[in-house]
Parts: sequence; C-alpha cells; structure tokens
Amino acid sequence: MASRLASLLLLRRPTAVFLDIQSQHGDLVEAVVPFMGESVTDRTLANFLKKPGDRVEADEPIAQIETDKVTIDVASPEAGVIEKFIASEGETVTPGTKVAVISKSAVPSEAHVSPPEETSQKETPPPPAEKDKVEEKSPKVEPVKKQEPKLTTPPLKSSSSEPQLPPKERERRVPMPRLRKRVANRLKDSQNTFAMLTTFNEVDMTNMMKLCSDYKDKFVEKHDIKLGLMSCFVKAAVSALQNQPVVNAVIDGDDIIYRDYIDISVAVGTSKGLVVPVIRDTD
Repeated sequence: MASRLASLLLLRRPTAVFLDIQSQHGDLVEAVVPFMGESVTDRTLANFLKKPGDRVEADEPIAQIETDKVTIDVASPEAGVIEKFIASEGETVTPGTKVAVISKSAVPSEAHVSPPEETSQKETPPPPAEKDKVEEKSPKVEPVKKQEPKLTTPPLKSSSSEPQLPPKERERRVPMPRLRKRVANRLKDSQNTFAMLTTFNEVDMTNMMKLCSDYKDKFVEKHDIKLGLMSCFVKAAVSALQNQPVVNAVIDGDDIIYRDYIDISVAVGTSKGLVVPVIRDTD
C-alpha cells in the first residue's frame, strides 16, 4: 500500500511542477470551444464579438459557435486583453479548439495612444499685416475641369435572339447559417419523401372578368390575340414579390441569392410543344 501511494505521488509531481512554472513565467490563457454534447458533431465558428486589443472580463463572450441546432458563445476564461485570434470565422471547430489567446496583464490598445500636446505644438498665428501680405502673394489656383470623353461609336446592341441574363450587381449572395441550412435540407427531404397536400382559396374575380370582357374585342383588333387571365396573374405575382422581396430568392449551394429584380416564367403551348419563356423585369 505504501509503495502504491509513493508511485502515485511521483506520477503527480511533474504536473504540479508544470503548473507552477506556467503561473510564474506566463500570464497567457486560451479560450477554447466548449463541449456541447455527443450528438453535436459539427460546429462552425460564426463570428467574433471582440477584436484583438479589446479588454474582456471573465466569462464575457468573445465569439459565437453555430451548430445544426443552437448557437452558443465562447467565453473568456479570465479577465484580460485579447492578444490574438487563433481560429478564423467560418472555420469548422471541435471541442477544445483554441479560439483566442488572452493576456491577463496586458493593457488595452486604446491606452497606448498618448494625447497630443496642445500647448507646446501650437503655432502662433502671424500678425494681421503679414497675413494680408501672404494672401496677396499667394496666387489663386482654379481647379482644372476634366472633360468627359465623347463616345465616337455607339455601344453594341445585343441581338434579340441572345438570352439576356440579369446582371450580377443586382443580386446579393449571403451565406446560410448552419441552422438555416439544416432546416432547408429537412424541408427538401420532407418534400421528396412525403405526399404534399395542396389547398385552394377562392378569390373574387368579378372585376377582373369584367375588365377582360370589356376590352377583349379591342385587344384582339390591336394585338391579334385574345386577352386572357395570365397577364393578371403575372401582375398579382409582381405585386406580391414587391411586398415580400424575401420570397424572391434562391438557394445556390450553401448561399442564399437575393434578387433585386423580378423575372417571371410563363408556360406557353406552341406548335412545337410546351415552352417556358422568361419575362425580364416584370416589375
């Protein structure tokens, strides 16, 4: 029994010496990703709440971790100043991953900036007489007006047969959070697996039917085609998308693309078959 106790004491002695050396020769502590349960296997460092050089208190959040189910904070273990970030935003992390290094004895970066000396650095203004002479000697410089170059050739016009794709500057690509990505996957799996139920709502179309009846003959004379209800449905869809622009978005990989334009496709039966042309900028 005595020999077993002696061996245990010998095994524990190096650990105690290491902790003592660390406390004497360094004041740096590390903020790590906490443990979140065995079912949570994948985590992403969403964003930092602080910057290097900021002062933080003990248990103050400095970063956020996103999972498929919840968003949690990474807290500072000690009070101090953030020296640097080890991980980066968007990186996949695991429990125990080092996120930041915190110095317990450092001074915040704002304290290093010394206030400017006002009394010693001020320049004495010149006397009024000398000031007038300086203004007389200095010639007035007028800004040179730049002439805009004239276009000698008109811009090339694309043919009507070429498809006109919407410009990329009218789209906003936003990365999906992990929680929203999981919801999108589950909804798509549900659509592919289970039977979908369709509901119908009745709408009063009296005014719309009267409009088509009043102008059907004039419309045929002018355009050689009957006036149907499809244009009214397109107009209603445009009004709905203008009222709720978030609906006018698509998922591309791990990103959501929000569109600042409204293009609507309409199925048309032709002699060659069913085609779906796209009406650009219906708004």
